[in-house]
Amino acid sequence: MLRLRETYDEFTSCCAQLNTEYGNLNVYGTIIGVLGNRCNNFKVDLPRQIEDYEKFSQEHNLCIAGDFNISFSDNYYYTKSGRDELSKCFEKAGLVNLTAGLQWNIDHIAISKDILKEAK
Repeated sequence: MLRLRETYDEFTSCCAQLNTEYGNLNVYGTIIGVLGNRCNNFKVDLPRQIEDYEKFSQEHNLCIAGDFNISFSDNYYYTKSGRDELSKCFEKAGLVNLTAGLQWNIDHIAISKDILKEAK
C-alpha cells in the first residue's frame, strides 16, 4: 500500500492507494446509505461519494467495491435516480460495473476500463 486516502465519510467509506503491476490503483470500499436507499443517509452519501469517485478516478485507476444499495439489472432494490447517477458517474470516470448484470444484487465492483485492458 502506498497510502490511505481521505474520503468524505470514514464511517461509510475508505480508500487505499495500491501499487500494482498495472500502475497505481485507488481501491474504494463503500456502503452507500447504511440504512438503505430510501433513507436520508443514502441521499447524503450518494452525491458525496460520487465526488470521491470522480476525484480518485482522475488521479489513478479506480476500483470501487461494496454495498451500493442499488441493483442494476432488475427492479429488486433501487431508486431510479440513484441508479442513473451512479451509471452516469461510472461512464464519466471510465469505470465498468463488473457486477451490474447480477440479479438481486446490491453489492458491486466497478473498476477502471483502462486497468482491465492490461489484465489477463
